[in-house]
Amino acid sequence: MPNVLDLPMKKVTNMTVNNKECIGEFSAKRATISIRSTAKSGITIQSKYKSESMLIGINDNYLASVLYRRRTYPIWIVLSVFSFFVGLLTFTGEESLVVVGLIGLILSLIFMALFFTSRTARISFRLADEQDYQILLTSGAVQDTNLMSQFISRLLMNSMNHFEEADDSTSVFGSETNISQSGGTDTVEPNDEEPPTGTVSAQPPPVSAVAHTTDQNGFEWHQTTDGVSFFRPEGTQEEWALHQG
Repeated sequence: MPNVLDLPMKKVTNMTVNNKECIGEFSAKRATISIRSTAKSGITIQSKYKSESMLIGINDNYLASVLYRRRTYPIWIVLSVFSFFVGLLTFTGEESLVVVGLIGLILSLIFMALFFTSRTARISFRLADEQDYQILLTSGAVQDTNLMSQFISRLLMNSMNHFEEADDSTSVFGSETNISQSGGTDTVEPNDEEPPTGTVSAQPPPVSAVAHTTDQNGFEWHQTTDGVSFFRPEGTQEEWALHQG
């Protein structure tokens, strides 16, 4: 599993998702990684570290799956709580144990800080030939999982050439939504235009509805008694999206 860069990215500088394109830009000290996926144009991953730059192009037909994995270490929380109570008890006890109690309280704060700074994540692109490309992220770049889920969903939909023509259908996510992030602040800009006439309209099943089938592209499918099909990323609790096929 080769890494795009061995250096973990520390910050998300931009993340944009719309009905045909998604862009993710990450940065670290003297390093940047940019992911761009456009419908019918494949995926490009561009990285730069100091004077070295690299560009990876992925054909839509060769993308098998995209994995976003986030990891935390709860042991730091346990140690922080334990140190806090030990320090509190000894700090309010005998005068000779005040120093011990103070050390315990300081360690509690250190362990709590380690919990937040030790969080890691990675984005993996698996191709049909089982070749993987991984992008390493640190705690500063770990973002809201819902935003990342929509980013990955658009990557997969673009690889399937599944997108919405402005004149023929509505957006996969309801109305077209541009999700952007700059400087750590998420903004959502809905498109207030009315959906085109003549599109298929159906009430989606509840989020808790069980999927009937799954496909090799990472989506699960639910079909209503009326024969209308809905889909969403496999294993998630997102709202069901209407299939326009």
